[in-house]
Amino acid sequence: MKKDDLLQLCKLRDELRTLSISVDKHDEAVLGNEEDKKRFMQTVMMSSTDASCRVVESQVQSRSGDTQEEFEAKLLLAKEKAKLANVQAKYDALEPIIEAWIKNLYDWRIREILMKRYIDGKTIRQIADEMRYEYQTIRNMESKFWRRLKYHKSEYNRVQN
Repeated sequence: MKKDDLLQLCKLRDELRTLSISVDKHDEAVLGNEEDKKRFMQTVMMSSTDASCRVVESQVQSRSGDTQEEFEAKLLLAKEKAKLANVQAKYDALEPIIEAWIKNLYDWRIREILMKRYIDGKTIRQIADEMRYEYQTIRNMESKFWRRLKYHKSEYNRVQN
């Protein structure tokens, strides 16, 4: 496991947050009633299997009376929801692997720091406050861990019986 893997998880979590906010904001404005939302979500779920998040315009059915602008808004929302579903799938695949790796570390303080930072998404300041350490102490502990892991990988793994 590398630090890049944990940073990728953080990036995916941030992207999920951003996309969720964007989708929620546009959801009510674009879709009227529950029937439209249900049909729309079925379309998006079919589209989300496409890795490039492409949604064919014919899949997003326009209600009679929709203007071109409304139709384009629906199409944009469909693309956002498909992308959200793809990012969620990547995050869901990566998170348990990283969480299992962190739980297998020997030092309980490092385990707690990494879980809070990379799984829970907390800042170093928040972690320091919760663990009642100085900010710099948490930062140094994590830096020291990554340096040692680079040269002595077995040192931080639990002994398997």
